[in-house]
Amino acid sequence: MLFCYPIDATQDNWLHECLVEILQNALQALNAGCAPVPWPDCIPAVHRERLRARTGLKDRLQAFLTAAALLSKTNRNSIMEAITSENNFPAAFDGQTTCICCDQMPGAIRTAAIELARFEFSLLTELGLRDKHYRMIYEKIPNRLCPFCGCEYFDAPDAPRHDLDHYLPISQYPFAGANLKNLVPAGDRCNSAYKRDADILLGTNGKRRACFDPYGDRSACVSLLASRPFARHYGRLPEWEVDLGNTPEAATWDTVWRIKERYKRDVLDAEYT
Repeated sequence: MLFCYPIDATQDNWLHECLVEILQNALQALNAGCAPVPWPDCIPAVHRERLRARTGLKDRLQAFLTAAALLSKTNRNSIMEAITSENNFPAAFDGQTTCICCDQMPGAIRTAAIELARFEFSLLTELGLRDKHYRMIYEKIPNRLCPFCGCEYFDAPDAPRHDLDHYLPISQYPFAGANLKNLVPAGDRCNSAYKRDADILLGTNGKRRACFDPYGDRSACVSLLASRPFARHYGRLPEWEVDLGNTPEAATWDTVWRIKERYKRDVLDAEYT
């Protein structure tokens, strides 16, 4: 990434925190042989009035808990570990810290978890949290540019909204599906043509890899110092060498968003011609 998003934009993360608390309390009750606290009393008191009428959330939560009740205590413990590990930011980005994905969870719970996460994500718009999140980012990022490519401009908050990318894809990490620290506005091409549903934590070989924390304090830069723009080499002019720095995070950034290729093709060659 060329720069990071302002962490202040994630401060109104109450919807995600509320659901995590509900899920953890319900799973602990099941493990103790008790019935989970029913809706709406299961909602933390400070947010109960805002959510009690959300029957869509209630129904999907019930479907999840019905599936969870059929699991063993060991498997329910693994679900609680998944909830914690999928939201363990920034440690989850270091390439080593355990982060349990959907493929590692019992099959019976996966669909219910994803459906719950997708509905919770949709509530961010209905509750005005998504607009507030985007506006704070737009007002603070350098030059209103997408930090993944530095080429695509973000539209103003009142214009049609850019995609809100799940940095950890919701299909694999549903318990971070509405966590604002996992949600990043991205340029249309960065999101739909390059990142898509890629698992930022796993390479194509299935091994863990380090990546930038989008709300952290580390980034990279694009350097052309090794290029030969004015010297012919094997009949080609210029000869661009795009350097992103020698870090695992930069390597992941390039692999997923194909930064070197895009700069050579879309920026440098276009400007030269």
